[in-house]
Amino acid sequence: MLLIAPDGLPSETSAELARVLPAGGRVYLLGGSEAISFLVEDQLGHLGYDVQRLAGASRVETSVAVARETLRVNPDAPDLLIARADAPPSNPTAAWADSVTGGGWAAWTRSPIVLTPGAGLHPAVATFISNMEPSRTVLLGGTAALSVQVEASVPNPQRMAGANRAETAAVIARDLWQHEPDHFVVINGYQRDGWAYGLPAAGLSADAQAPLLLAEVSSVPPETIGQVSTPCGGGAQVDTLLVGASPQLSVEVALLLDGVDGGACSAP
Repeated sequence: MLLIAPDGLPSETSAELARVLPAGGRVYLLGGSEAISFLVEDQLGHLGYDVQRLAGASRVETSVAVARETLRVNPDAPDLLIARADAPPSNPTAAWADSVTGGGWAAWTRSPIVLTPGAGLHPAVATFISNMEPSRTVLLGGTAALSVQVEASVPNPQRMAGANRAETAAVIARDLWQHEPDHFVVINGYQRDGWAYGLPAAGLSADAQAPLLLAEVSSVPPETIGQVSTPCGGGAQVDTLLVGASPQLSVEVALLLDGVDGGACSAP
């Protein structure tokens, strides 16, 4: 996944596309022309790429368009993930935190993930579910994120939730991945632009089978600490990749994470 401004193709993006894609390779544009302009589409076309736009009237319909393509590529996917599409004005980052931490597992298993308003199931999502008939519907987040009405509207629901977003990420790491990982990817799950680091990090998460966990700029929630902690005196046992420069995750965060991974024992 590459990120760009809406109105033009950066040279860094062009160079990366040339590095990873053969001539005529497919490039997906996620979102309508307000998200990524027609100019970008034309630029990619002139470079010889097969450009496919996945878009809808809102982020909900766009997520459904992406999910349809995911299901086309992996038609035997048994699971569907659902995350909230909205958030209260006082907590705007809640709109993406759970979808990002669930995105690593979705990428690893090639499972579709869709968004819906937290209060009730969006009609476009309901139609997608009816067509897909998932064996399991994984709800990301507690009832403040996805209401009991949403849960009652989907087949075979299984909720992955904690008391807060860091604990929900820890629950996803423990219960959805269903193994005892010793690799983790850590992003800032509290800054407004944290999604811009979390979405590309999902690919790293999938490749390394390393669940996504959350930290703040200079502190680490106890729920994250609990996932990466190992017995003292045993040496480092966990590999942790921090995604983002110091404005997103400071040196203090790296030191905190290193300190709980087989660090020195406290005096009795």
